[in-house]
Amino acid sequence: MFESGSELTTEGLQALVAALSRLDERVDDAGRIDQLSALERVKSAVAAAQARVTVGFIASQEQIAAGWREHAKACADDNDFDGWRQARDNARRASLEEPEPADQNPGDGGRSRKRPVLANGIAAQVALARHESPHRGSQHLTLALTLDRHLPTVLAWLQAGVLSEWRATLIVREAAVLTPDRQQVL
Repeated sequence: MFESGSELTTEGLQALVAALSRLDERVDDAGRIDQLSALERVKSAVAAAQARVTVGFIASQEQIAAGWREHAKACADDNDFDGWRQARDNARRASLEEPEPADQNPGDGGRSRKRPVLANGIAAQVALARHESPHRGSQHLTLALTLDRHLPTVLAWLQAGVLSEWRATLIVREAAVLTPDRQQVL
């Protein structure tokens, strides 16, 4: 069904979902335990694949945002306020950077209230694709970026099915206090 060495397409992933619905249930208890173990490794590998896809999506969106920023600069140079504003808004939607809110609450001692991180941008799109809330989408982005940029060994363990996504999340959370050179031991 899946050839070794070939790229797995979206259609292949849909075939995998269909194949899992036909899991052989006429096995003994030892077989069921083996199935559970294999399915857990599949879940881990899927989580690692989702992290890699998410990082690729972020990189693509950042390139789009850079193009919109250039367009906004050109509009500003041409005194095209409406074009600048539209390009700026498009750049913000495609960027990981959340702009600072313009309004501040006078009763908060000068501290501005931040909106939920990435509630309308990349995280929302990831959340929608994963059938999660925008907040969870933001957490998935953080996990994916951290695994890719700082903890590639943990990502490899996830891919191999050695760790669950939850355990990888715990490692990322605990490693957040370490300096980058200390994270290298992971």
